[in-house]
Amino acid sequence: MDATFLVNNYTAPALAAAYQDREYTLRLCAELLNQGKIEELREVLQPYQEFSVEKTASMRRTTLAHAFNERHLERIRKRLTRLPRQITTAYTRRASVVIPLCMFDGITTAYTRRASVVIPLCMFDGVPSILFTVRSLSVGKHKGEVCFPGGMVDADDSSIEATCLREMNEEVGLSPDAVQVLGILRCDWASVTSITGIAVTPVVGYIGEMSDRSLIINEAEVDSLFTVSLKDLVEPRNWIRRPNATPVFTAGPHVIWGLTAYLLDICLSDVLLVDG
Repeated sequence: MDATFLVNNYTAPALAAAYQDREYTLRLCAELLNQGKIEELREVLQPYQEFSVEKTASMRRTTLAHAFNERHLERIRKRLTRLPRQITTAYTRRASVVIPLCMFDGITTAYTRRASVVIPLCMFDGVPSILFTVRSLSVGKHKGEVCFPGGMVDADDSSIEATCLREMNEEVGLSPDAVQVLGILRCDWASVTSITGIAVTPVVGYIGEMSDRSLIINEAEVDSLFTVSLKDLVEPRNWIRRPNATPVFTAGPHVIWGLTAYLLDICLSDVLLVDG
């Protein structure tokens, strides 16, 4: 594995611990081999073999026919857990946006330019899809743009997941209990903040069959809702890709671009892994 990848994706203590464990395991294996203790050697190596098999299985691709079934959702959950957390320059930039101090009415407070969005996986008449919103023309920014449900973090939010669930409830009337949170999508925070100027944390959730949900649009924030099938989303011809630019999806009822397309593309390629 390239050393640059390790340095860019893992903390120094984590790397040090991993190398220490590796050296200890190698010495132990050498001693057991020299002593002819083959069964004990197998016991030491068994967890590494199981991890390799499990990791390979978790990266298996899924057909459209099996998308969002229980096995696929479990694989998505595992992939989200295992995606590396960026801790270098990108994370530093994100942190500098997250916790600058300011004065508000004479009180020192943390000015948290943090936000969260949920990528809502769903079924639409039995077809695996993803739900999108179109922002109202009366909002202050990004009028009429396609986005995922979400918004700014409130001081009362217990977690970043709580933020996106609260916002989804406020925007489309979906109860937090109706969303199965699968995990946080790891991405290049520098790219996110360069697009929006805000540290946006994407959360992946599954809301099941749309016909079973009673959605109420908050017209002050949302103009309309629409879904796009995974079949259309994974079709390469439906995307426009240019160097040094976020991708653009063109095949739905609305063009998807900017941060929404950036997060969608990462989710499709790194987490969902569905073949058309």
